[in-house]
Amino acid sequence: MHSLMMLIRNAGTMFKIFTVPFLLTIVLVIAIFVQVQGDAMFQLYLGNFGAAIGPILMILLFIILINLVLIWPIVTWHRFVLLETPVDWINKVEISSIFMYFFGYLGVMILVLIPTLSLYWFLGANATVLLSAFGFFLNFGVSTVMTWIIYRMTPLFPGIALRREGNGLAVAWAATRPGSGALFGLALIFAVFGLLQTGVALVLPEGVFSALSVGITILSSFLHVSIATTIYGVYVEGREI
Repeated sequence: MHSLMMLIRNAGTMFKIFTVPFLLTIVLVIAIFVQVQGDAMFQLYLGNFGAAIGPILMILLFIILINLVLIWPIVTWHRFVLLETPVDWINKVEISSIFMYFFGYLGVMILVLIPTLSLYWFLGANATVLLSAFGFFLNFGVSTVMTWIIYRMTPLFPGIALRREGNGLAVAWAATRPGSGALFGLALIFAVFGLLQTGVALVLPEGVFSALSVGITILSSFLHVSIATTIYGVYVEGREI
């Protein structure tokens, strides 16, 4: 609730921080579609990989650039909330912070996904398991635990944005130990919300749900950025909610 209210109170500032990076992201997405629509993609479909390798590398480059551009306003938001740094439509941040944030994000995703994918690969030998009631509860439990682990390591990211020394995954994990139960409850809430979203998808027309899903994804992304900032403020800096 604190993270949500922080977004509502600073909606104008959030809009100012994210507008320019969002517009740049749209340009990069259009560039990706241009590559996808090219003749080289048709060559890939035909199995002519040599003719498609160039556009594929360009698409990967654009995807990396999109992530870096979107990290820029997130770093700005962390600094605005935790350091009360003044913001404008275009905000200066250290390029090294953006890259450190990006590689930190990749590292956390790898740490979480490798054991998760290994588990699914092991169970995938019996596909009926994943399609059964057990599979449903397994997916729910894995989703909850994955989110909880990410929350426990979340202080890494605001720490990077603030360029604090002594920052790392082990430090983040230790700092959030007192809030382990609360963060698990938060992960459980979002897992339940994911189930509700899946249920809505079965009821609404596909076009309506697609538009709704985009809006939910954007709002959820903003909320998680705010939650990461709150977790750092509470468990690392000792602030009160």
